[in-house]
Amino acid sequence: MEFKVIERETPYHLFLKKTSTDNMKMELDLCWVTKAGVDPVELFKQHPGRFPLWRVKDIDKDMTELQPVGTHC
Repeated sequence: MEFKVIERETPYHLFLKKTSTDNMKMELDLCWVTKAGVDPVELFKQHPGRFPLWRVKDIDKDMTELQPVGTHC
């Protein structure tokens, strides 16, 4: 799946920027955000209170295949 960049931002980042934390909460998939090269800790710091839900998966060191959670600690 490809994401179109609008105003040099992905739709995900536009949602974060253009909506109120009070009106829209989001779920953060820790595996895929990491695979995309984004630091999830930085997202938590930049958007406090926005992510009450997390999806936890693990991925191999080559970032190609999902693994059981805790495999690559």
